[in-house]
Amino acid sequence: MALSSYLICYDVATDFPTLKRVTIAICRVVIAVQAEAVASVTVPAGSTMTQQQLHFARSALAYAVLHDPTSYARLFAFSAAGDDSIAANTTDAQLQTLIAAQWNAFAVNGA
Repeated sequence: MALSSYLICYDVATDFPTLKRVTIAICRVVIAVQAEAVASVTVPAGSTMTQQQLHFARSALAYAVLHDPTSYARLFAFSAAGDDSIAANTTDAQLQTLIAAQWNAFAVNGA
């Protein structure tokens, strides 16, 4: 069951154990993004970016996250906590999968 209210989502996003879990999850996603092949990148519907441009944006975000993971963890924690798939018993693997799925939202500037 998803987190039930915005107040609970906020509390989860700012909870220190959550921030620690998100920090590790984003660092793991960074490694996957840096290792991905350009041809494997799926450009979202409606985007004007090419696969190469999207990969570059994803890679640039990965580089920034790797050099300041705690700052980015705060951003990703709010996004993750607000997702309907997150529940109190969400596993680390589920959290990492969610963050990987949200990566483009942080990497793309409206393109």
